[in-house]
Amino acid sequence: MEIAYERTSKRRRRRGRSGQLRIVRWMLSFLRPYGAKLAIMIVCGLGVAASEMAVPQAFQYFTDTIYPRKETGLLAYIAMTMLIVLALLVGASWVVTYVQRYIGERASSDMQFSVFRHLRTLGFSYYERSPSGDAVTLLNHDVQRVQTFYREFLPLAFTSSLIMLISACFLIVTSPKLSLVLVPSLLLYTLFGPFLNAKRSMLDSEWIRLQGQVGRRAYDFVSATLEFRVRNTSERKLRGLLGELGELQAVHLRHLLFAYLAFAFQLFCIFGGAALMFLYGYHLVRGGELTVGEFIAFHFYFFLAVGHYMNLLSSFAQQKTVLLHASRLHGFAIQQPDIQEPSAPREMAEVRGELTFRRLTFGYPGGSPILNGIDTVIRPGEKVALVGESGNGKTTLLKMIPRFYDPDDGEVLLDGVSLKELTFEQIRGAIGIVFQETYLFGGTVMDNIRFGNPSATDEEVFEAARAAMAHEFIMHLPNGYGTVVGERGAKLSGGQRQRLSIARMFVRDPKIVILDEATSALDNVSERAVQEALDRLLEGRTTVTVAHRLSTIRNYDRILFIHEGRIREEGTYEELMNRQGLFYRLAMGEPPLGEEAIR
Repeated sequence: MEIAYERTSKRRRRRGRSGQLRIVRWMLSFLRPYGAKLAIMIVCGLGVAASEMAVPQAFQYFTDTIYPRKETGLLAYIAMTMLIVLALLVGASWVVTYVQRYIGERASSDMQFSVFRHLRTLGFSYYERSPSGDAVTLLNHDVQRVQTFYREFLPLAFTSSLIMLISACFLIVTSPKLSLVLVPSLLLYTLFGPFLNAKRSMLDSEWIRLQGQVGRRAYDFVSATLEFRVRNTSERKLRGLLGELGELQAVHLRHLLFAYLAFAFQLFCIFGGAALMFLYGYHLVRGGELTVGEFIAFHFYFFLAVGHYMNLLSSFAQQKTVLLHASRLHGFAIQQPDIQEPSAPREMAEVRGELTFRRLTFGYPGGSPILNGIDTVIRPGEKVALVGESGNGKTTLLKMIPRFYDPDDGEVLLDGVSLKELTFEQIRGAIGIVFQETYLFGGTVMDNIRFGNPSATDEEVFEAARAAMAHEFIMHLPNGYGTVVGERGAKLSGGQRQRLSIARMFVRDPKIVILDEATSALDNVSERAVQEALDRLLEGRTTVTVAHRLSTIRNYDRILFIHEGRIREEGTYEELMNRQGLFYRLAMGEPPLGEEAIR
């Protein structure tokens, strides 16, 4: 039993180590484009290290040779040599520092851009599964923490490792005996220093996490002030926010405590080792085993080697928390999009707007089928409405048209071509969507309309606004088209936001328009204005609409009644009302029939 447990533990440790190595390789992969610059950095780094080693050698030569012999000519020679070495040191250090910063910034930017690009490639299902806060945490918190690997750790690791190794070699060559005296202080720091630094780093990470949590709570407190006051919960919410602020402060103080302890312990080990070095070094000098110049040079090598060793060990300890953030980013980066573009897509010279659904069956992962064998054709320019009780697959069917999801069985065709054979740009470039809730950016009215077509001219934006019946209210805004609409369009009414969304569609000029309950959240006055704008937008375009207000689809060419993922009835508004079936019962507000009655 114990042997089996030990074997299992070993396998877990091996998997853990291999997982960490895989993450480190992924992080280092962003350095590949900069191989030539890395070579330059290594060569110049060796020059820096050699120059720094020349300084103690010069002091040793001066103390043991020049000063006892009073050879002033050699002193001038040494001084001139040191000036040349100093110039080389400054130049090589500048190159190393610049290249380190260049590589660090470019690699960290490449990593950040790769996360942004991957976020765009993930399918619609990712955003429905994952809260938007997760993506924000990835982009803000995790990316920033991992970027310290390139900006801070790698430059420090390269410089410190190089100088530490060369200094250690000079220490051993100068005096092997005196080098052994330094082992206790180094061993002491190796045993306890990483723990203090790891604790400090973990508290730092926790502090940053709590900062984000407090920031979100503060945002909710400010943005929902009206809700809190109406329900008389402002005081309770404020106490909760103050409690989290207190926790944040406590974590920060613990972080500072361990930071100071780590620094103090490092100084103790350095100067403790220096005290032992002086005591034993004095004995070696008295015994003639070490010259005064060698002891002075040893002193320089000691502080170089020990200082860089402790900095390197401290930095390695802090990378454990960086690896935690990197593991989340790596897990995100290896996610494959549910929907893949074709490797050899077909090109469509022109989109007419015909949509064909063949035996379409689909269910969300882990759930039962939502759509069950949808078969229908929507002709170019035809206006089709999807109606039915909530939860029967209407919105899911809409998501199939822009290929947010792929069907489990069957297919969707655009002008006779399967969507799986077309690029996302071809599909979504031909489609315009007006959602129930319009998202407006915190820029100007002009920018929000032009979002539909970034290359649109000002005149085209004006024409789109007129067609959407938005021009008049825009001109009454403080700065007209230059008015900043506020976060999510907070300065505009619901009807005004929807008309800006419709203006986006006009300037986009899509062949297919999808409406997802575009007027359901509006009052009667706003609905009439928006509906009139929609009527202009939909003229001559293939339209697929989900509508709960049946009055808005009276003039549609066809209505499909969706129940349990199937088309149960179809026809015009009058035809379905005269049939007095499922659509009639929905329109009259009667309860729906059971499945057996429908069959």
